[in-house]
Amino acid sequence: MSERSLIVNVNEVGFCWDSAARNDRALPNAVRPELNEKVFLWSGDVRRLRCDAVVVGRSSKGHYQTETYERILAAAGADNVEQELSQEGYPRSGEARATHGYHLHTRYLIHVLRPRFPKKYKHAARVALGRCVSSALDSAVDRNCRTIVFSEFWESPKGETHAFPRKIAASLFCKSLRSFLDAHAHYVEKILIVTNQKDDSDMLDALAKYLPRNEAEAVEFDKEDEEDDDSPADHELTKEESYRAPEYVNRDGTLRRSKNNEPSPEPVPEEESIPQRYSRETLTEVEELDAIKFAGEDSQGRPILAWMQQKINVKEVDMDQVFRYLLQIAEEASRESRSGREFFVVYNHQGCRPENVPAIPWLWDKIRQLVVRFETRVKKVFIIGDFLVRIVSVGILWNLDVRDRICFIDSTEQLLLQFPGGRLKRSIVSEFGANQ
Repeated sequence: MSERSLIVNVNEVGFCWDSAARNDRALPNAVRPELNEKVFLWSGDVRRLRCDAVVVGRSSKGHYQTETYERILAAAGADNVEQELSQEGYPRSGEARATHGYHLHTRYLIHVLRPRFPKKYKHAARVALGRCVSSALDSAVDRNCRTIVFSEFWESPKGETHAFPRKIAASLFCKSLRSFLDAHAHYVEKILIVTNQKDDSDMLDALAKYLPRNEAEAVEFDKEDEEDDDSPADHELTKEESYRAPEYVNRDGTLRRSKNNEPSPEPVPEEESIPQRYSRETLTEVEELDAIKFAGEDSQGRPILAWMQQKINVKEVDMDQVFRYLLQIAEEASRESRSGREFFVVYNHQGCRPENVPAIPWLWDKIRQLVVRFETRVKKVFIIGDFLVRIVSVGILWNLDVRDRICFIDSTEQLLLQFPGGRLKRSIVSEFGANQ
């Protein structure tokens, strides 16, 4: 049997959580079948899965790695992964770090720091596991991953003294997963949970608890599961803190009574984090380059986006932020389209100097992400480039599942022939390298 025949597409496997209801007890969480249809349970070898991202748990320095992580690392290419992690930085508690999948059949490996469960710091351990889930999902969504596989990243190697209890881990995982899906379900197509046990009752109970399939399905809440994951249960707000918290309530749920001569609470503006400020400032810089903009529309009112790479110095600009800005403009184009929310993208490679040329694998990965994210709304991606780029690109596109949406053209004149009756802006056409 060939190796290719052993590869499993993630869209073809798993026990769908939307089927075979358990009919137990009632659960306060709302029943949302559209969320359950995205969650699958599967038992097997993670290395066989073809997907966008796989989430794995990495032990901290001084602790043994789990067998699952070592097998995945060996299959991907341990040297490549370790080198990329050393450059990007190893994950800390509650953080996620993404590397390429290399020899695996996944685009990305998302590493989280495997949480441990010392009883003295059990609350911190619970918070860390929940943040691992949310950080991993955020990292996957930022890279436009639609199919995400979760290994049991909380599992401990044999002999671990502070192993995370399976029941608590499964409950916290499903709780964080439900919170994400409630707000961002439209970003993902499928989430596959790979379990190491054929009959994982802990995970099944947790799924029934946070993703009930009908009104009758339920699992009783444990007192420990109801503990607040954001702040320790024994933490009391100080007087100054209470003044800054207008929505503060007592532990029994009643509103806090105002005290004599107590100043009225003033809303505290949310402080912008360093990553948020960096992202905002960088997107502003990308916008000022005037390299991504509307070029006009075709005869059916579908917008045409122009991506002029010759204006971007890849050594001075964060290209990932350039792609994020492109996604923002594409969303606007889809909303303004007068024909089924469809639009076109034109990538112009003409006139690019060496400092303007992005890495070709990076470029095609982003083009694939663009097409996968907007699906049929991206009618076509036209690429105006020189002969060398075309030769290199065709070799990479051969394994690209969106190659039918990509069209190579040699000149701006050929581009104009693609839009008979369309209205392209003269100024932008001249920037492409020809006069209309």
